[in-house]
Amino acid sequence: LVEGESLFNDGTAIVIFHIMLGLVVEGTLSPLEGIADFFAVALGGIIIGLLLGYLVAELIARVDDYLIEITLTTVAAYGSYLIAEHFHLSGVLAVVMAGLIIGNLGPRGMSPTTRIVLINFWEYLAFLANSFVFILIGMNVEYTEMLEHLVPALVAVAVVLVARVITV
Repeated sequence: LVEGESLFNDGTAIVIFHIMLGLVVEGTLSPLEGIADFFAVALGGIIIGLLLGYLVAELIARVDDYLIEITLTTVAAYGSYLIAEHFHLSGVLAVVMAGLIIGNLGPRGMSPTTRIVLINFWEYLAFLANSFVFILIGMNVEYTEMLEHLVPALVAVAVVLVARVITV
């Protein structure tokens, strides 16, 4: 549940970022248009993920082969993203919703072995994706620039840590 909420927050932030980017690039966007665009893009992606996730969960309930079920979840993730992006909707929110639906409805039709294999498969994929992202970030770090801002960065970290200690 916590991971799902975190992913929805990230997906929502991406939608808002794209709307703001459009504002900067095009130069004109009324607040009402921005709000309408946000809801259209976000809800459209959620609906696509909901539909595809439900369809795949129903297919999983009728299949008893872990390789096919892993393939179906992979197709649901990638397919929901592609379909949503094709219609200029939020691909990230479509994937999150498809994953949440499959994660909650799919296991009812899975054997215990399939459930274990599927969880391990997606956990490993998440590990690879996170590793890849941090490697790419590390490759783009400008160390001389980082050293120039070392003291303010350390002060900011200290302030955040103290604030967390106080709130906890």
